[in-house]
Amino acid sequence: MVNYPDLKVLNPNQPASRGDIAAFVHQALVAQGRIEPLPGEVMAVIIRLLEAIATIADYTCDRKDRAVLLRHAAAIKRDSYENVSDKLDKPDIDEQYLVVEKSLRSG
Repeated sequence: MVNYPDLKVLNPNQPASRGDIAAFVHQALVAQGRIEPLPGEVMAVIIRLLEAIATIADYTCDRKDRAVLLRHAAAIKRDSYENVSDKLDKPDIDEQYLVVEKSLRSG
């Protein structure tokens, strides 16, 4: 059950990717107190993941493949944004996600 691109509308018939499932499971475990939210030092990895998706987008022509990349980027953003320990990191996530989104929408 994925709610991308409109976060206020659920799409229960849209298949969830592995990234979506990982984000859901992580969020549920954090909410239950079974694991800790992502620590601040993970931010560099998150930013690099989004940068990698933007780079891959430049070489991806198929519309379906680009949609998958965008869903993965959204899942990374959603999961990291909800669990970052330092609120000052959130603008960096947003900025890099916008780069990914622009790369994927322009091609």
